[in-house]
Amino acid sequence: LDGLRNSVRFMETNQGNLITDAYMWQAKELAADFGVDVPDVALTNGGGIRNNTIIPAGTLTVLDTFDMVPFPNFLSVVEDIPIAHFKEILENAVSRVDGLTGGTGRFAQISGFTMVYDPDGTAQVLDENGIVTTPGTRVLEIALDDGTVIVTGGSVAPGAPSITVATIDFLA
Repeated sequence: LDGLRNSVRFMETNQGNLITDAYMWQAKELAADFGVDVPDVALTNGGGIRNNTIIPAGTLTVLDTFDMVPFPNFLSVVEDIPIAHFKEILENAVSRVDGLTGGTGRFAQISGFTMVYDPDGTAQVLDENGIVTTPGTRVLEIALDDGTVIVTGGSVAPGAPSITVATIDFLA
């Protein structure tokens, strides 16, 4: 499992997939107990993955999981996110894939959808209050695992539904 810092902060990795798939699974299992919608997608920031190693094939231990994601975050479900806002979140996630040494940690590891982005597009810029001052144009396509296209050609697809996201409370 690739948990190297220079991987998880710049690209999709199998360790990032494992972590977000686990978030998705757990949130689906517990959604009814907490009275929330079942999530459509899950994501986390690559900077929260901290083991900075390659874990070889074999048995995973509880200690391995704490090495991967050591922070005391709680799994959260955020309901009814409009697709335009979700695209902004993902624009932020790919806004610093321009070769910064060590990255910034914002790159999203994802589950429940696929995304196509162009690193040569305009990077989203936020001011010190988190307000978008320059909209990003990097995110080109987003499709849910069930085949529903929610962003196409860089724009929200007509009739795209809002979505429910599983993530950690730090990001929520």
